[in-house]
Amino acid sequence: MTHHALRTAPSPTPQEAGSSPAAGTGPVIGRALRILGAFSAQRPDLSLSELARRSGLPVSTVHRMLGGLLM
Repeated sequence: MTHHALRTAPSPTPQEAGSSPAAGTGPVIGRALRILGAFSAQRPDLSLSELARRSGLPVSTVHRMLGGLLM
C-alpha cells in the first residue's frame, strides 16, 4: 500500500484571485477564510474598509459575507 502526501497549493494573491471576470473572487469558503484571516491578535477589531483591504476582496463582497457570517 502506498501513501501519498497531501500538498496544498499556495493561496492566490488578491490580484490573482480576481484577475478575470470569470474567476470572480473565488469560492465562498475561500472568501470567508480570507475575511476571517484578516483578523489577528494585534488587530481583533477592523472596519469594513480595513477588512476589504486586508482580505483583498471588494467592500461589497465583505459586507455581504459578514451579514451571512453574523447570522
